[in-house]
Amino acid sequence: MWWAGLRKKSIMSNQPLVGQNAKKKLSQFLSATLAFTTTVSLSGFALMFAFTASAQVATLSDGDVVKTAGSPDVYIVATNPHGQYAGWKRLILNPEVFNLYGHLKWSNIKTVNDATVGAYQTSALVRGENDPKVYVLAPNGDVGTKTWITNEAEFLAAGYSWSQIAQVNNKERDMYTTGSQPVVTPETGTGLAVSLASGTAAAGSIVADYTSGDGAQAQASMLTANFAAGTDGDVAVTTVKVKRMGISADADIANAYLYDGATRVAEMTNISSTYISFVNASGLFTVSKGTSKAITVKMDLTNGTSAGKTIAFAINAASDVVAGAAAVSGSFPIVGNGMTTAVVTDLGKVTIATVSNSTTVDPGQTGFEVWKFSVAATDQKVSVSNLKVTNVGSVATTDLTNIKLMDGATQLGATAATLGVDGTVTFDMSANPLVVTAGQTKNLSVKADIVGGTTRTFRFSVQRSADIVAMDTNYGISLKPNQTDSFSVVQAAAATTINSGTLTISVDVASPTGNVAADYTDQELARFTFKAAGEAVKVSSLTASSTGSTAGGINNAKLYLDGTQVGATADLSATASVAFTFGNSFIIPSGATKTLIVKGEVKKANGDSFSATNQLQVSLVAGSLNAQGQTSMTSISTSAANGNVLTVQTGTLSTAANTGMAAATSSLPTGVKGATNSKIASFVITAGSGEGADVSQIVVKNSATAGLALGHDFQNLTLKNGSTQIGTTVGSLSTTASNTYTFNPSPSISLNAGQQYVVDVYADILTGASNHTSTAYTAVILDGVTATGKSTNSDASFNTDQNGQAVYISTGGSLVIAAASDMPIAQNRSMGQTGQTLATFKLTTGAPEAVNISQIVVTDTLAGTATLATGTITNLSLWNASGVQVGSTVASMSASADMDVKATFSGLALSLAKDSATVLTLKGDVNTYPNAVSGSTHTFAIAANAAVTAVGATSGQTVSMTGAGIAGTAQRAYRAELTIASALSNFNGGAGADQNVAKYRFTNTSAGNYTITVTDIDLGLSTTMTGSALTATRYVTLKRDSVGGSTVAKHGGRAAILTGTGVHFENITSWTPVAAQTNDAAFTSFTIDASSGTGYVDLYVLADTSEMTSTKTLSSSLGSGSLVVTWSDGVSSNITTLDGSPVTGATVTY
Repeated sequence: MWWAGLRKKSIMSNQPLVGQNAKKKLSQFLSATLAFTTTVSLSGFALMFAFTASAQVATLSDGDVVKTAGSPDVYIVATNPHGQYAGWKRLILNPEVFNLYGHLKWSNIKTVNDATVGAYQTSALVRGENDPKVYVLAPNGDVGTKTWITNEAEFLAAGYSWSQIAQVNNKERDMYTTGSQPVVTPETGTGLAVSLASGTAAAGSIVADYTSGDGAQAQASMLTANFAAGTDGDVAVTTVKVKRMGISADADIANAYLYDGATRVAEMTNISSTYISFVNASGLFTVSKGTSKAITVKMDLTNGTSAGKTIAFAINAASDVVAGAAAVSGSFPIVGNGMTTAVVTDLGKVTIATVSNSTTVDPGQTGFEVWKFSVAATDQKVSVSNLKVTNVGSVATTDLTNIKLMDGATQLGATAATLGVDGTVTFDMSANPLVVTAGQTKNLSVKADIVGGTTRTFRFSVQRSADIVAMDTNYGISLKPNQTDSFSVVQAAAATTINSGTLTISVDVASPTGNVAADYTDQELARFTFKAAGEAVKVSSLTASSTGSTAGGINNAKLYLDGTQVGATADLSATASVAFTFGNSFIIPSGATKTLIVKGEVKKANGDSFSATNQLQVSLVAGSLNAQGQTSMTSISTSAANGNVLTVQTGTLSTAANTGMAAATSSLPTGVKGATNSKIASFVITAGSGEGADVSQIVVKNSATAGLALGHDFQNLTLKNGSTQIGTTVGSLSTTASNTYTFNPSPSISLNAGQQYVVDVYADILTGASNHTSTAYTAVILDGVTATGKSTNSDASFNTDQNGQAVYISTGGSLVIAAASDMPIAQNRSMGQTGQTLATFKLTTGAPEAVNISQIVVTDTLAGTATLATGTITNLSLWNASGVQVGSTVASMSASADMDVKATFSGLALSLAKDSATVLTLKGDVNTYPNAVSGSTHTFAIAANAAVTAVGATSGQTVSMTGAGIAGTAQRAYRAELTIASALSNFNGGAGADQNVAKYRFTNTSAGNYTITVTDIDLGLSTTMTGSALTATRYVTLKRDSVGGSTVAKHGGRAAILTGTGVHFENITSWTPVAAQTNDAAFTSFTIDASSGTGYVDLYVLADTSEMTSTKTLSSSLGSGSLVVTWSDGVSSNITTLDGSPVTGATVTY
C-alpha cells in the first residue's frame, strides 16, 4: 500500500501520494503522451480496459488504480477524507513507473466515472525511501521534472499538508530530471470561526486511585470546539492555547492532548500558569474551505489527585487560536463543562512490558514474530480497544508486510499492509476489543512477513502513554498504561537485524504434468519459481539437465523469464548438464517471485523422435556461487529443482460406444413407430494423450445385415454433441447393408489431448417400420473419424468399426393404475363439508411413449343405506399433484344397474409424459341433510381397465390400462362428526380421593349445526398397581364441563376384592349400578350442540387413588379395541365409529 499517515521529520519525512489545492493548479501528467480508444497505450504497452458507468461516486480502497472512460490518465488513490474530497489521487506518469511496483497489475486498473475521479484531490508531492526531501512533480514529456521544496516555510506557505506526500521508491525518484520551476502557492482562507461543539463532554467525574502509584484516569474528554473555515480557502491552525479553570492546580494535569476525531494531533509539552499551548508551525490541523472540524481536548489526571477538585478547560480568547493570516472569531471564552475529581480504592490497572524478540531473522519468512509483549490487568477487567506500535529500527516501510497483532491464534484488529511512513502501525480493536480479566496477563505478538531489508533492523515499541487505549470496564474510564504520569518507552530488548537476502527455487504448481506430444516443436517442459527475499538477487547462470526412462536428452531447449528468453538456445544432453548464462538479464526484485519456463522440442538431442510411453524430466542442477544479493553483495548458490516426469504420447484418436446410453429392450424401447428425434446410438471419441486433435469428418454406416439397414425403420439421420448438430441431416436412408453416411463438422471439432467428445445419433422412426416388436438389433455402426494432430499436424484418424447400442421399436405405450400412497383412511364425514378428499390414484406410463387420457370413470360402491344414498356425494372433481383441476366437475353421480353410482369425467386433455407416474386426487362435497343419507358408506374406485380411455401420444394407438379394480376406503356420512382428544398432559401427583386423572374434549363438527348425543362410553383404565386388595370401595366418576360439574356416570371397586387381573383399576364397560356399591350412578346421556358449525363438551375422569403407591401409574383411553363410544347424530343411532381412535389420556405417576 502506497499511503500512510505522516509525522514531520526534519523537512517532511516519509509519506505517500498527495494533492493540489482546490484550483488544481498542478497539471495532470501523461495526457499528451497517451492515446486512448478502447485500448490505452502507455509507451508501447497496449492494455484493454472494461468500461463501467455510474452516476454516483464509486467506493474505492487504498491503493486502487483507476481511470475514466474518456481519458487515458491512470491514477493511484488513497482514501483519506479531507474537506469535500474522499482522498488523494496521484497520476502515474508512464508504464515504466507502473512496472516499478510489483504489486500493481495492469489487469487491476478500474474504469470509473468522472465523479469518482473528481472526488479525489490530485497530488504531485513525492519523496524517496529513507530520503527526507520532498519534491513537486511537473510534466516534461514522458518523464517529468521534480522540484525540491527546500524548507518547511516554503512547504507550509504553499498550503500543503504532511498527509499528502507520496512515498515512491528511489528508482522512480531518480527517473525525473531536476527542475527549478516555482512552487505553486494555493489560496488560503481569511476567516476561522470557533464555537463550543454540541458534542462536548457533559459534566461528570474524573477518577484517581487512592494509592498514588496505582494510577488515575487517562484521556478524559474535557472540551470539544468547532473550527469553521470560510468559503474563500483552507485554514491551517498552528496554535491552540487552552486554559485550566476550576478549583485545582496545574500539577493535577499529568498530560493533555488535541484530537481530531480518533486521531491525536498534538500532545502537551508543559502547563504553565493554567495555560497549555499546543503549537505546530507546520499546522496542528487544517480546516478545508467551507467546512468545520471538531477538535477535542483530552487530559490525563495526575496520580494521587485528591477528591473534590474541579477542573474545566477553555479557549479563553480569539488570540489563543493562531491560524496564519485568518481572522479568528467566536464568543469567547469557550468553556467546556466542569469535571469533579473522585477517588476510588480499586481503580483498574493495565501494565505493558516487553517479553521477547529475535536478534536476527532471515528474509522471506512469513508470519514472523517481530515482537512479543505482555498486557496485564489488576483490580478490574480491562478492555483494550486501540494500540499503536512504533518501529525505531532502520527498515524501509515496505520491508515488512502483512503486519498483524495476535493473541495466540486470534487476530486483533485488521492487517496492516506495510508500516506507516512514520514507522507506526495502529491496531483498531474497537469493534472487538481485547479483554483482560483482573489478575490475568496476556502475551501478545506482532507478526509480519519479512520481504526486504537486508542488513537493516527493526525494533518495535510503545512510545507514548496515549498509544494504548485501555478501559476499566467497571468504572468505564480510560487508564494510563503502567500507572505512571511520565510514561517510559516500552520496547523490544534489542533491535532485530535482517540477514542477507535469500533465493528460493521450487517447481511451480503449474509445471506441466502427464503427457506431451511426440515431435512437438515448442513444448513447455518445466516451470520453476524464483523468489528473492531481503534484497534483489541477480542470477548469473543456471545449469539444466534432462533425464528419463529413455536416454536422449532434449532438442533445442530454451529458458524464458517472465515470457522473455534468457540465455542461448541449447540441446540438453542425455549424459551431461548444460550451462545457461544470463549476464544482467536475470534479476529478481526483493520480495518478488519470477517464473522460469523451460521449453524445447519433444525430440532427442540428436533430432530423433521419441517412442510412445518414453519418459523425460527437466531439472535444474544445484549451482555454485552463481547468484548474488544486490544490496549485501553476498554470493548465493542456487538450489536444485526437478520438473515433473512427462510421458511422450502420440495423438491418434480412439472411439467407443458410450456406456452412458443403455441398449434398448422391449421394456425400455427406443421409441414407437412414428416417433421423431429418437436417440438410436451414442459414441465417445477420445483424443490421444500426446496431443490435441482437430476432427474434420465422422462416418457412420448401416448394419451388415441387409434386413436391418437403417432405411427399413428410420429417416432423418442426425449427429449431435449435446444440442449442437454435427454436419448436415441425412433425410432418406438406404436399405443397403453397410451403406455409409458422412458428416463434416464446420468448423472442425477441436479436442485437447485426452479430451473426450460425445457423438449422439438421432433419427425419426418410420410409421411403417418393418422391424417393430421383433427383436433388439444394432442399427448404427461408427465407421471412422478423420482427424489431424494439433501440435504435429500428423494424421490422428481412427478407422476401426465400433458398434452402437441396440435399438427396439415398440408399437405403443402402456398405462398402469395403482392406489396412491396418500389414499385417505376410512373415516366419518359431516354433511355439508365441501372439497373433501375421497380417494387418490397413481397412473404410471411406460417407456415407449407419452399417453393422452380422454375419459376416466369413477365408481362409488354404496353400503349402509343402499340406493337411498345416491345423492349423498356431489360435485366430484379430479386434481393433479400441482393442485390444478383436471377436466370439469361432475355435479352428481349417475345410477348404474347395480347399487353403485358412477361419475364420468369425459373430454379430458390429460397428457402423461412417458416413463412417469402421475397422482390424481378425487374430491367431492358431502350433500346437506336430508339430501344426504345418514349412515351411508361410500367406497370410490376405478373399477375396470375400460374405465380409462387412453391413446399413445406418438403412435395414436389405443393404450389398454392394466391394474384396474383399485378402490379407496369407506367414507361414512353423518349429519355430524364426533372427534375426541385428550385435554390433560401427563403429570406426577400424590394419591387422593376424586383425583382428576384425565380430561377429554368431545367435539361436534356439523355444517348443519346438528346435535350429537353421546349415549355410552367404555372407559379404558390401565395401572401398574397390582397385588393387594382395596381397603375400601374406590370410585371412578365421569364429570361434565368441570371437576365439580354434573355427574355423567360413577362406578366403584369394592373393598377387599381384587379385580379379575389382580389390579386395582380395570376397563369399565358397564356403568350399571351394583347393589353393594351404593354410590354407583348409571351413565347419563349428554348432548353436544354445534353453533356456527362446531361445539364441544369437556369430560373429566375422577378416580379415588388412595391405594396408589410411589412410582405406580394410572392411565386411561377411549375407543381402544372393543371399547367403544356410542353416539347418535339424531338420525342414525348406536354409532360406534370414531375417527382418530383410540384416544389416549394422561398418565399419572405417583
